[in-house]
Amino acid sequence: MQINTKFNIGQELYLCTDLAAKHNQCYICNGTGKINYKYETFTCPKCHGNNKPQPIEFRPKKVTISKIRISVSTGGNSTNIKYTFIDEMGKKRNIPEDRNILFTTLEEAENKCTELNKEVTTNED
Repeated sequence: MQINTKFNIGQELYLCTDLAAKHNQCYICNGTGKINYKYETFTCPKCHGNNKPQPIEFRPKKVTISKIRISVSTGGNSTNIKYTFIDEMGKKRNIPEDRNILFTTLEEAENKCTELNKEVTTNED
């Protein structure tokens, strides 16, 4: 069986990501500054209400593919391809090919990030 992938191991790509914005939020209150418990509202004990949600902004980030994982269902009807890269914290991250957020050029990634940023701003209104 021969399966063609878009990208190869060791290839440098650009990932359109919003990971930085999500990591800035308080993990206890999710950036709301408040916790609700039994119909009562309390100030978050971790951030004391000072960690307001950061606006999500998609930005391109350069990554190098370290592994490709392919799974095929019985009969070969569906193929799932995931690309693995190591992030700046040393953690392995998997991106499914069908998410369409990995690009070979910076310009393609910037265009996709701009498109996603427009979606975020229209959803916030």
